[in-house]
Amino acid sequence: PIEVRARITAVCGGALLTPNLLRKSRKLEINRRELGRNLTIHPATKVLALMEEEVRCWEGVPQGYCIDHFAEEGMMFEGSSVPPEYGSAAIPFAGRAHLELMRHYDRLTSFGFLVSDRPIGRVRPGPGGRPFIRYDIGEVEMKGIVKGIEILCDLFLSVGARKCFAPVFGFETIRSAADIEAFKRHRLRPNELELAAFHPLGTCRMGSDPERSVVDGNLEVHGTRNLFVVDGSVFPSSLGVNPQMTIMAFATRTAERIARRLGRMHATEETESVEERLQG
Repeated sequence: PIEVRARITAVCGGALLTPNLLRKSRKLEINRRELGRNLTIHPATKVLALMEEEVRCWEGVPQGYCIDHFAEEGMMFEGSSVPPEYGSAAIPFAGRAHLELMRHYDRLTSFGFLVSDRPIGRVRPGPGGRPFIRYDIGEVEMKGIVKGIEILCDLFLSVGARKCFAPVFGFETIRSAADIEAFKRHRLRPNELELAAFHPLGTCRMGSDPERSVVDGNLEVHGTRNLFVVDGSVFPSSLGVNPQMTIMAFATRTAERIARRLGRMHATEETESVEERLQG
């Protein structure tokens, strides 16, 4: 075992690693029941479209466009433009069909989206101490994913796309509004989807109630003074957007708080040292 002594400690392992690190620290006064719970991951997927005209999506800003019109419904859409050597891995089909589509890569475009999910996941120690993640996507999240795919297919077809490529088994190619309607009528199961997961958050969530959270509003661990968690694991709910700016804002705020506390500690020590010399 390794023992570390410090005046103030900041744990910054992220939502997948921080809970297990804190769980290993057996001397801590901490709400172990909540450690690793409440995981959100922003379930995400994409739709590709084959356009009539050249798009040359690899030129310009890789992700310069978004659609935030549906943000209140928990969906954020972002354009995705990558060079062919990278984008080929994201194109559906295999063999000759894949090759044929790659021949038209200059006419391909894509948009992805993420869904604000509920805190339904969990991370715990797995084999070899690695994080073991359990996340069973729910009906609410599935509805958002289905609607997002519908929106993108409708959008692409309305601006003249020849066809869309959806991340859904059995509906890989969407050519018309009738195809979209057929997809809407289909009762989609999670294992029929090609999904991605971004931005894991929430596994050491903050809150005022020590029984339902791991850290307080200052990101200090309930019951253990001078131990802070400074990463995405502290967010109590899904953000619905990329969390990097929010994480950095919280980190800056917490760093300033830690600096002030260290300053007070240093001032107290100097005062005590002077008093000891005077008494001596």
